[in-house]
Amino acid sequence: MFDISGNTSKDYKLNFMAMRAGVYKLTCTFKVESTGEYVVYKVNVTVIETEDTEAIDLFSPIRESVSQGVVIENPTNQQVVINQAQFTITNEYVEVTPDELTLKPRESREFKISFRPLMVSESQCDLILKNPILGDFKYKLNLKGTAPTSQRSLAFKCALGQD
Repeated sequence: MFDISGNTSKDYKLNFMAMRAGVYKLTCTFKVESTGEYVVYKVNVTVIETEDTEAIDLFSPIRESVSQGVVIENPTNQQVVINQAQFTITNEYVEVTPDELTLKPRESREFKISFRPLMVSESQCDLILKNPILGDFKYKLNLKGTAPTSQRSLAFKCALGQD
């Protein structure tokens, strides 16, 4: 219940959380139950696409793997399933695990981004998660494959021509 004296005003904070870009139309009504008086506010909110959610640096010697965990939060009241088909990766040396992630309502879980370069190189790529419930998450990956460290050699000893 709000109590406001005559000829005065009061500021109220309206919180709005959008999961996806778009135009949202809201109506907010303040009503005095005893007299039936009311005032209506119509609110139009335009939500734009997000910039990169986060920039992630992944540096590794060639033929070795490096991983970074990324936490995804489900602020909704419904279960959300995230699978491999919802990820778009523009680099063949980047992999996302697990194959499927199930988030219960109001739960946070982590997925891993792994990078295993095969050549000495430096590049950037985009990793995009497009979920129909949670919306789009865009990550800028800074990738760097460095010269190899000392590598162990493996020796195989076997007889040829025998079972």
